[in-house]
Amino acid sequence: MKYGKMSKIVYDLKLSRAGIKRWVVKYFFNRYMCCQCRSAFLSQQRPWTASKFGSGLVAYVIYQVIDLQIPQNIIASSLNQLFGFHLDRRHINRRKSRAAQYYKSTYDRILNKLVNGRLIHADETKVNLVGKDGYVWVLTNLEEVAYFYSETRESDTIQALLKEFKGVLVSDFYSAYDSINCPQQK
Repeated sequence: MKYGKMSKIVYDLKLSRAGIKRWVVKYFFNRYMCCQCRSAFLSQQRPWTASKFGSGLVAYVIYQVIDLQIPQNIIASSLNQLFGFHLDRRHINRRKSRAAQYYKSTYDRILNKLVNGRLIHADETKVNLVGKDGYVWVLTNLEEVAYFYSETRESDTIQALLKEFKGVLVSDFYSAYDSINCPQQK
């Protein structure tokens, strides 16, 4: 049986070829109660996200962070100034973290496809993140690509990841790849 009405506001950006505009939607929905156990619940079919921010805003934030490499505090300031949001760097960081969680299964499927495939091109490069050196490794089969970060260039990182790989590994002359038990091309 119906057990009251509720609402939720979702703040978003509407992206189009003509530009970007702020998009705010207020959803109204019913809450229900089980007549037998008296538990309250919502309908399983909901058109809104668990967050108060929509997917267009999240996509725009991720684009700016990753592709344009804009600092998170600048992104927050820009969104506030252009679209009237009240965000800070922490909000941007949370959107980025939630997007990473959301796409984790996609990343895992790509990595699994690479490791179980017939070809991997592999390489690594030194990076500096906030004054600390580390390494970004890249694996590709010319269709999919996966990147991952490690604090060191030690061989056990790539060897553990590719221990089940049986296809052809194409790499440079870094010795870490030599002990991977598969056909190799340098």
